[in-house]
Amino acid sequence: MRTSQNGLHCCPACGSPRARVIDSRYEDDTGWKKRRRLCIACQYKWNTIEVPQHLMAEMRATLAHLQTIERLAAAARLGIMDSRLVAAILATDDQGGSCTG
Repeated sequence: MRTSQNGLHCCPACGSPRARVIDSRYEDDTGWKKRRRLCIACQYKWNTIEVPQHLMAEMRATLAHLQTIERLAAAARLGIMDSRLVAAILATDDQGGSCTG
C-alpha cells in the first residue's frame, strides 16, 4: 500500500492521495479496523485493514519463521542441504530474521 508524504493512503489504481473512508468496521474479537476507501480522483474503491500493534509483532515473528522454512525447503530442492547450511539458516531464525525482504 502506497502512502503519501503526509501518511494518507494513496489510491492503488491512480496513485492519488485524495481518498475518503466510506465505511469503517471494528472487529471486537481481533481489534482489527476494516475500512472501505474511495478515491476522489478516479472513483476506485479498495479496502484497508488496521492491525493492532501487539498483533503486528506476532505477525512479523510468524513471517520470519515462514521465511526460514522457505529457505530450508529451497536448499533441499537444490540438493545442497548440509549441516553447516542448516545451522546457518536456523541461526538466522533464532535472531528474528528480517521482514524487510
